[in-house]
Amino acid sequence: MKIIRYDLSENKKIDELDVERTAVAIGKFDGVHKGHRSIIEDLISKKSLGLTTVVVSFEPYPAEYFGTGDFKYLSLFEEKAAMLNECGIDILILLKFDGFAADVAPEKFIKDFFVDKLRMAYIAAGKDLSFGSKGAGNVSLLEKYSGAFDYSIKVIPKLCDGDAEISSSLIRKLIEDGDVKRANGYLGYPYSFTGEVIRGRHLGSSIGFPTINVKPDDKKVIPKFGVYYSSVIVDGVKYAGLTNVGVKPTVGSDGVLLETYIYDFDRDIYGKTVKVSLHEFKRPEKKFESVDELKKALLNDINEGKNNQKAIHI
Repeated sequence: MKIIRYDLSENKKIDELDVERTAVAIGKFDGVHKGHRSIIEDLISKKSLGLTTVVVSFEPYPAEYFGTGDFKYLSLFEEKAAMLNECGIDILILLKFDGFAADVAPEKFIKDFFVDKLRMAYIAAGKDLSFGSKGAGNVSLLEKYSGAFDYSIKVIPKLCDGDAEISSSLIRKLIEDGDVKRANGYLGYPYSFTGEVIRGRHLGSSIGFPTINVKPDDKKVIPKFGVYYSSVIVDGVKYAGLTNVGVKPTVGSDGVLLETYIYDFDRDIYGKTVKVSLHEFKRPEKKFESVDELKKALLNDINEGKNNQKAIHI
């Protein structure tokens, strides 16, 4: 997949986009969840018509640019790009989101960007799509200009679970509440963190439970503090584990950490990059009165985890 970063204010031809006509989707695609994938699958189907598939997203996201709340990502840009590549998308365009991009008239966005720059022949869109100044660009506007600019549009229905629309905001809330099992169902994969194994205080090793520590990226959604059934990929091999997300209140830490005990694993992997995936919440993080109490709780967590890991197919 080709990745192109583009600044609307420069109004340049996208030289890297050396294609005839394109099938386009635009949005944040944060998490590339099941709802997003219904749009992506429709886009991929247009390859049979000779169209090049293009996903347009923003860097940074509008909410982050405007500072509306403490915005956190389900997927960092590198993670999102990897998932879109796995889906079969040909080109990912990351639009620079700034004051200029926020003020572009939606009609101009359609003609100058979608039509002239992307050579769009087809666009797949969710019913709540918005773009251009004040988010005034929408499905109705795209439909209005489709004949004049020779493209077609398809509105993709929202994917729902009962009365709940599957969305990035819903999934963020579930993860923050610790309900990663339900969030994973909507994502279509386990919520994960990729990072370097860093050195800790070796308390786990000293009490017989060696662990690995990974510091989560500050931009990612942090789950509710607590212990989770997890899995860890090391050098391409997946292992079952138990992960504490939090600040280790019994002994303290310098910030939020993912501290993971890996079953049947005794290698030194400091400095290696690993992927820690959370599968199910076990219990809240707790401050114990002593290290001995902590040790008993860890032993109980590990013993219970041995049976549960098989039940959730890690």
